[in-house]
Formats: sequence, structure tokens, C-alpha cells
Amino acid sequence: MKYFTAKSLAALCIAAVLFIICFNLAVGTTDNTAGSTTAYNLSSWLAKHGVTIDRELIDTDDVYAVDASMKNAYSDRALAVEAMLKNASSSGADTYTGENGAVSFSHDSFVLTPAHGLFEDIFSGLDRYNCGRRAEDAANELGFDLNGSVISSEETDGGFKAVITKTIDSAPVFNDCITLTMSRDGLISAEGVWFVPEELGEKRRARPAADALGDLLNRVEGAGEITVRSMEFGYLMEQNGRSARLKPVWRFELDGRDDVYTDA
Repeated sequence: MKYFTAKSLAALCIAAVLFIICFNLAVGTTDNTAGSTTAYNLSSWLAKHGVTIDRELIDTDDVYAVDASMKNAYSDRALAVEAMLKNASSSGADTYTGENGAVSFSHDSFVLTPAHGLFEDIFSGLDRYNCGRRAEDAANELGFDLNGSVISSEETDGGFKAVITKTIDSAPVFNDCITLTMSRDGLISAEGVWFVPEELGEKRRARPAADALGDLLNRVEGAGEITVRSMEFGYLMEQNGRSARLKPVWRFELDGRDDVYTDA
């Protein structure tokens, strides 16, 4: 049997304490590098199965989903028409005309065809740098509550397009958006759906990115080489009577293919 002297035991204790201190000091650095290591391992594993994704696209942090119900901001069509058109009148089922143009409804969506030159003052001097902000100004004029929304914009052939998407706790609701097409002569069209939060519930931890990537691989396996352009956590609205519930999802934008959504 091996015996330790008091001096040896003291040295062992000191070494143990030093190890614990050093470990705790290194935790911050470890936390910072663990995520990048995990992302690298995931991207390498997927590459072996024909799926290419930049590790910078993989969010390895904990993500939390909110339980929420949504209501159509314009379920009252008379209110919607009043906000969008001036001196409007019904010109048929689900269609209204006014000084500002015409708007038609189909279930929860709408299409506004504006009169020529509508918002010409807003879109004067329109360019690719300010079209998002100008689209926001026009949407506000049409009565949309843009609180908690994000805007993406792009230049198109002969004009510009902006997509305004509702967010919940900073995460986008992918199918809750309106699209504005515009030129320097005015608004060309506005269409989409616009739901707003009706009731927000509790948060829960969403399924991690690693699980979502595994689901993606199962979905596209055998489909040839796949390139993932983006990976983002968000929600899809699912109709539930007059309201809608939010379904947490991971969205994958694929190069040359339709987007893929997996449960979160």
C-alpha cells in the first residue's frame, strides 16, 4: 500500500485548486470556441453527405420559441378599405374601388392596385439605397402597423421591390408579410397578408440547429448535391379558425431549389 505524506497531500490539494482555477478561467475561451468547433463539425459532416453549408450560417446558441396566436389586422374589411382607399365603394364581391385605386380580398390576403402616381412624392428620387425606407413610409400611409417588422428590398427590372415581414421576439414570421412594388412614378402594387399578435404565451427552448440540420439531411437525401444559402429560425402561421397559431421552424434557403422548413 502506498502512503502519502502530509507534504504530498498538501501539494496535491494545491495542484487540484490550481487546476480548478485554471479551468474556470478557461471556460470563457472554451465557450467562445465551442460553438465554432460544433459548427465546423456539422458542416464537415453534412459535406460528406452531399450538403454544403458555410459554418458561419449555423447558429449553435440556444434559441427560444414563443407560443403565440395571431389575428388578421384587416379581418374588418371596411376598416382596411378605409385605410387604403379614399371615398371607396364596393364594386363586387370582395373588391372595392376609390380615388387611390382598387383593392381585392381573397381569404386573408389582399391585393392593392393603386391609381397612377400614388405616393409619387414618397418615391421621388427612389434608389436601391432608400427604397426600403420609402416602402416603409408608403406602408404607414396605407395604415399598416409595422411595429416589430423587418424590411428587405431589392432593385428589379424597371423598379424596386420591398418585402415587409412581421417578427415575434425578433424572429420573422415567414408567411406574414406584404410586398410593395414601386417605381419613381409611384406605387405599382401592394399585396400579401398582415397578421398581428393576439396573445403571447410562454417561451420554450427550440430544437437546436444540429437537430434541424439532421432533419434537412433526411429531407434532401438522394436529391443530389445541395447548397444551403441561409439557415434561420422563425415561425410559420397555421390557420386556426379566425386566428392563427405560430409554428416554430428552421428555414433553409437552398440554391436553385425550394425552401425547406423543419420543426423547431
